[in-house]
Amino acid sequence: MKATSIYIDNREVQLGRRIGKGGEGEVYIAAGDTGLAVKLYTVADKASREQKIVAMIRAGLAKKSPLTAFPISLARQRNGEFIGFTMRLVPDHRALHDLYAPGSRKHNFPQADFRFLVRSAANIARAIASVHHAGCVIGDINHSSILISKKATVALIDADSFQISDGSKIFGCLVGVDQYTPPELQGRSLAGLVRTPNHDAFGLAVVVFLLLFMGRHPYSGSPRKGDPPSYEEAIRDFRFVYSEIRDVGMDQPPGTPVLSDFPAAVAEAFEKAFAREHALNRPSAMDWVRTLDALEKSLIQCNKNQLHFHSREASGCPWCEMDDRLGTVLFIPYLPAASLITQPIDLGEGGFDIDAVWSRITDVGNAATPLHLVPRVSSVSVTPSPELMSANSKFSATFWARAIAVTLAAVVLFAAPDYWILWLPLGLYGMFAGRGKTRQKTDPKPYAQRYVDIERRWQTEIAKWRARCGVDDIAALRAALNAAKDEYKALPGEEKRRMAFYQSVRRSRQLHAFLDGFLISNAKIKGIGPAKLATLASFGIESAADVATEKLQGVPGFGPVNSGNLLSWRAKMESRFVYLERPTDTDRQELARIRQEIQAKGSQLRRLLIPGAENLSRLAARLKAAAAIEDPMLSRLHLELEQAKCNLIFLGQTLPNVAPPPIVAGTPTHPVIQSTRSPPAISVPTCPRCGAGMVRRTAQQGLHAGKQFWGCSRFPSCRGTRN
Repeated sequence: MKATSIYIDNREVQLGRRIGKGGEGEVYIAAGDTGLAVKLYTVADKASREQKIVAMIRAGLAKKSPLTAFPISLARQRNGEFIGFTMRLVPDHRALHDLYAPGSRKHNFPQADFRFLVRSAANIARAIASVHHAGCVIGDINHSSILISKKATVALIDADSFQISDGSKIFGCLVGVDQYTPPELQGRSLAGLVRTPNHDAFGLAVVVFLLLFMGRHPYSGSPRKGDPPSYEEAIRDFRFVYSEIRDVGMDQPPGTPVLSDFPAAVAEAFEKAFAREHALNRPSAMDWVRTLDALEKSLIQCNKNQLHFHSREASGCPWCEMDDRLGTVLFIPYLPAASLITQPIDLGEGGFDIDAVWSRITDVGNAATPLHLVPRVSSVSVTPSPELMSANSKFSATFWARAIAVTLAAVVLFAAPDYWILWLPLGLYGMFAGRGKTRQKTDPKPYAQRYVDIERRWQTEIAKWRARCGVDDIAALRAALNAAKDEYKALPGEEKRRMAFYQSVRRSRQLHAFLDGFLISNAKIKGIGPAKLATLASFGIESAADVATEKLQGVPGFGPVNSGNLLSWRAKMESRFVYLERPTDTDRQELARIRQEIQAKGSQLRRLLIPGAENLSRLAARLKAAAAIEDPMLSRLHLELEQAKCNLIFLGQTLPNVAPPPIVAGTPTHPVIQSTRSPPAISVPTCPRCGAGMVRRTAQQGLHAGKQFWGCSRFPSCRGTRN
């Protein structure tokens, strides 16, 4: 429709440029009044629409819900014929899909990080809550009717399609998009259908999911059998691909985060929003506001990538893993050029001298870190146990009785030299045979077992003492300081290597950035319609840079023909690429970022190294003080151990080798003490998503870092978890 004059409240208004066009009408700026926009219907049936717009204006919805572009006034032709309405102009906003899709986000929201996405999701929930509070139901929630600004403010448009009540008359919402329509409404005629806020709750949950999961749809995945279902089929059958409490026969797309990467409240909200048993009681818009506000407060910065923010409850940074597995970049740096650090790393920065600092650490380590110290115990003097002494006394009487008898026999027989050679050996044989026979009466096995038991207890208690007094802390600090010293001295070389590597991949990065500017949604590619575009987006394929044979092979519904068309289009775009030899702003920013990271790493290492000598001294002083105090329990064990040793030696036994004892659960021990006990049998649970067996893993980052959890054995194709 060409720009012309219209009448608003009997006042002639000129139309400015057109800013939007849909199936039912066109939207223009009201010239001379930048605060208003005008929607002019292009459909034939305007009479029924006039009744609904009049009811909306009469209800004052524009004031009740200021985040929504509700009708403000009627727009008419000169002859009084109804042609549309005015509404609040929403400048400097972009459609929702320009934010949640990583490819579009880098172009339209370069400053957005994950905190921005969470805040935007919360503001969308607020806007929808205000619509419900005004007595309306949106009905047609979709990615085009929600607008976002670069400040994360939200505006809802297409409000004339909302469902409203005017007395006993209900003006319904006659349109909808399958991807956002709840299961109970899939495939049903929308004519005469009365919708509820609970229906909107499903569409809102999908919107929130798209924002938190980088544009991935909650019902888009890879089936383990058969062809992939349509959105209508998957939603109708409650096949929420990311569920961790039920198996839906589908795997989520590769590289995507899992529900357990988010706080329990977020995971529970999604499970409830998409579960059959909660279809009548999904989380409301205000429920999502509270959940998302709490999520934003819980976000922490990634240790590896400062552009990444994730929940403190995640086992690791899901965005780092997504970047690595998909070979993409989810978030880009957005820094003013003046703030970039351009100076190379200086090992002497701030008067810091690594060699002098390390010399002090070495001096302390050699003179004041007594790792050899043992606990103080009472000195003991032991003799064989009474029962052994008693047995030894009997042995002595027998021995000497026999010896005297033999000696007397020898004297008597001395007078008969012809016979002494016969009797003397027999007497001596009897004497020593008797001695051996007496020794066998004391069984050494119980004494050997007692020694083993006490030695194991001694090793365990010594390990506990070393841990309590800081021996392990000293060893760990020494190792950390030594590693920090080596890493610090290697920083200049690391900087050179990273810069050299960047230069080596400079051309490929330029090509990737060039191809990333060609969005598939803006191209006309044979066989690639809206459904195919949605599927590609769910698998992270949005621009020419994402198009690759290996990626397309994993996308449901893409065979040789469709894939070939995409690859040909990419090749055509690539043929336009011109490599820039001279440094660009991107190059300068990237090199500055490398220097900045090296400087930050150096600063972190200096904070560890500078107080290293003092910290070692304090730990050593604590250890010395502990070693100077007698430990009664260890003294008692020491006495028992020495007694056991004495007994075995008295019995002529060699001290047995004692294997290190099992590590006591929850008790830190010295590194040389290791468990020799076999682990107990554990009942292995099954994955809640795919039914496969699970294995124990350890969280590397986040609030639960160091703690164990159950993870699917099919990881990474399936990322189901259990606590």
